[in-house]
Amino acid sequence: MEDWVTIRNLKKHNPKLGTRAIAKLLGVSRNTVKRALKGECYQNYQRKSTVSDELIPFYDFIKESYLFKKHKISVIIENLRSKGFRGSPSTVYRYINENFSEQKEDLSKRTFLRFETAPAEQMQYDWTEYKVNLGDSVVKVYFHCLLFSYSRYRVYDISLDKTQSSIFTVMQDAFNELGGVCKRIQVDNAAQFIFDSRVKHPQWNNAFLSFCGFYGITPTRSLPYHPWSKGKVESTFYYLREHFIKNNTFESIKDLYIKLKEFQNTVNNKTHKGINGIPSELFKR
Repeated sequence: MEDWVTIRNLKKHNPKLGTRAIAKLLGVSRNTVKRALKGECYQNYQRKSTVSDELIPFYDFIKESYLFKKHKISVIIENLRSKGFRGSPSTVYRYINENFSEQKEDLSKRTFLRFETAPAEQMQYDWTEYKVNLGDSVVKVYFHCLLFSYSRYRVYDISLDKTQSSIFTVMQDAFNELGGVCKRIQVDNAAQFIFDSRVKHPQWNNAFLSFCGFYGITPTRSLPYHPWSKGKVESTFYYLREHFIKNNTFESIKDLYIKLKEFQNTVNNKTHKGINGIPSELFKR
């Protein structure tokens, strides 16, 4: 600001002074002098928004996570990683601050009623990515969960990728372990289930429709800004991370799988506050 005023005053009182002379007198660049003389008012520096193209497909996911589910940004970044985002954390922080910070306060007074379903009506599926200690290495592993909404009974599984084939295999194994399926399955807007989620009316992926048709399941997806629609299965991952993955080391993938199933059994036989009951007992009923 001081340079801008000084440059313009020098030029006003000494019209014959050129940009080179003014720059030399003030110890600034000629471009600085040219900009000051060109602008009729001082222009504050404003950083241009530099939103990564990688974030565009996750717009709805970020908005829902930050505004409605009130997740910490660090948690959102972790969940984005599991969905395929490979950008830097600073990009996510900047994107949220530029787009959603002002909206968060407006939504602070909103409340949501827990949505419950009848027995065998709905199951929810999701996956997330975590880095785990396997022996002497840190390995990226995908954790899957299929949950029966009424009883909160859950089945965990793992894979080393998130391809559609791996997801279908995980679901099939869960159906076999559970001994059946519910009428509907609630999933998110991942490419493994639907085509472009950015369009207003996305279409189901044909392979996923065929999979559901084979088992007689009706697919439903979580709409953006509806945190109650798939929150049951998503909350299981937070519990999994805090009580199973953190500060835990496994000898191998096999050891991880065995211990994960032991953890699953423990959780299913523990009182769940959301239903005020034990999932395994409700599941049997």
